[in-house]
Amino acid sequence: MSHTQKWTIIAFMGIIGCAASDVLAADAVGISPGAVDTSVLIGEPCPTFSWSPVAETETYELAVFETFWNEPQGYADRVALYDPVFSETLPAPGLSWTPSSESCLAQSISYVWYVRDIGTDGAGPWSAGNYFTVDTTLAVSAVGNAIQQAVKTHLLDTNTIEQIIYALESYSTAPEAQEARPAMTSTTDLPTAKK
Repeated sequence: MSHTQKWTIIAFMGIIGCAASDVLAADAVGISPGAVDTSVLIGEPCPTFSWSPVAETETYELAVFETFWNEPQGYADRVALYDPVFSETLPAPGLSWTPSSESCLAQSISYVWYVRDIGTDGAGPWSAGNYFTVDTTLAVSAVGNAIQQAVKTHLLDTNTIEQIIYALESYSTAPEAQEARPAMTSTTDLPTAKK
């Protein structure tokens, strides 16, 4: 089935009222990572590439290039100027692929990737490029923010602070105070502060 025939079938199915989600794309379209119209920051140097399904596809071909500007360029223009960082041919029906740790992408570099379907009738056209920039500090800062929030929440908990103050006042390090008060074995021994 040619790509023109696929489009004709899709158009006909749309006319008779099929749900859009039931219709396969005529050609592969890159979904993630990145965007066609702008570069997206991602925190993972080994991102999972995903694309849309195409009927009667045997394999999908994926190509990733470094890019030095966010100027939209088609695959043919890009491959004429640069070698891909990597390219992969992947069996259908798979719709995603994650590079191995040896193929992870470099920090602070912008990339563009393309995908196309290859079926019994030949290769479809390359998709529009999806642009993204790897910034692993995003993942680190997200963890740091979560830790800071947990510490902040814990320290601002008035009940906890009152329990600590009470414990410090009640369980003095003075020898006479040690003898007069029972030893604390855990934080559950702390009395509940009055509100």
